[in-house]
Amino acid sequence: MLAWLAEGNSARQGETMKHAIIGLAALALLGAVPAVQAQKNKDVRTIPVQPIPEESAGASLNLRASAALGFWDGHAGASGFEDSDGGAGFGLGTGTTFVFGSFFADLGVDYYDISQDTADGNEFTRSDLALTGGGWLTDWISAFGGYRQGWQGRSGAFKDDIWTESGFFAGGGVAFPIGQGDLRGGVSMAYNLNTIEFAGGSGDLDYNGFSGKFRVALARSPHAVELRLQSFKASEEFFYLRESYAFVAYVFNWQALSF
Repeated sequence: MLAWLAEGNSARQGETMKHAIIGLAALALLGAVPAVQAQKNKDVRTIPVQPIPEESAGASLNLRASAALGFWDGHAGASGFEDSDGGAGFGLGTGTTFVFGSFFADLGVDYYDISQDTADGNEFTRSDLALTGGGWLTDWISAFGGYRQGWQGRSGAFKDDIWTESGFFAGGGVAFPIGQGDLRGGVSMAYNLNTIEFAGGSGDLDYNGFSGKFRVALARSPHAVELRLQSFKASEEFFYLRESYAFVAYVFNWQALSF
């Protein structure tokens, strides 16, 4: 599908051509909502999961690293033509979280490399920088919001020769114990308000949707596993786009400072 959109970039004129270029960009992984995890069970890209109550007090500075594998699926159409495609990719992430009592602030950076399931093996990359803030309403329920800036290019980190994206997000999460031991689960959801601007600055497109995450971690352990899900959609007079993904990530968290 990205190959078709790329051809449309040179073949279509006026607004139709603009929308096709945007579609080429938007089929990259949009990285679900960036966010945070308190204390020793930090999150990397999405919605925060509550700490166990005895870990909530005080202040700390935490670091994290993640690696992810997964799949994406996209559907696009312009000027009466429709196409769909899929692919697979990997991602790397890092970030830092500052926790003070029931409040937190997080800065995260993520990079994704996506390959299409096509004969020509098209490939593109996605980079994200996200700032998140929020707090715990109870020991197990959180609310958060933030801002994210994204870059998509044909290769390399922070390349924007396809498009750039910016927008705000807001959501909440709930965590729960699993069994009688130290295993913790979490479910979270956020709504994203995004604007895509393709290379050349000749137009933009609203590209909004939901992102969610399921997380399993051990209390007082640096290890966690996440399932990250996302679905975004855009629709205008000459163009439509719908994209979704599912990625599984391993996250390693460690506490750098505690005071």
